[in-house]
Amino acid sequence: MEAEAYVALAARYESPLYSYASRMLGSLRDGEHCLVTALTEGFGGLAGGAEPARPLEWFTGLVREACFDELARRGPVVAADDLEAPGDCVAVAADAALAQLRPAYRDLLLLRDVQGLAGPLLAALTDMGDADLQNQLYRARADFASTFTAQPAPERCPARRLDCPDCAERERLRATPQRALLHLAPLPVRDQMRSELRLAIRG
Repeated sequence: MEAEAYVALAARYESPLYSYASRMLGSLRDGEHCLVTALTEGFGGLAGGAEPARPLEWFTGLVREACFDELARRGPVVAADDLEAPGDCVAVAADAALAQLRPAYRDLLLLRDVQGLAGPLLAALTDMGDADLQNQLYRARADFASTFTAQPAPERCPARRLDCPDCAERERLRATPQRALLHLAPLPVRDQMRSELRLAIRG
């Protein structure tokens, strides 16, 4: 596969991949670096012009491996300081709660509950049987719920409003914290990142 065709194929999945990497690592910059590195190495690993048989699974596997390698080097807990969505107190709290989870749980929740990957694809990516996968998802959701509800109310609303509806929604979601994950929107991909990927592949 030629470089431009590869970049075009990867672009179909770049938003969820970038969002996953940034939230796994707690940093937009680290997410970009991880994604470019993973996709560059993936291009080098394609032999004889072959194309991935299941692109979403293949690309996600590349980025997951790169994220776990990075977390193994620096430690499992991340800060998520620059992932905050101004004005959305629920997203701020959900990102902060995810950042405190063990990487394996953060991984499962991002792929299943945030991105909505189907069970068979998630099982293939994680190399788990259905029973083990469901058990781990249950534990991950329980840990997220505990962490989310234990957070104190924000000292100052990110929207700087005294009557912020998102703050009120955050308080309501303490009763059903898993629904807070639905507030995590895809993170926008910078055009510069695509340029960096093209340069890395061609170089």
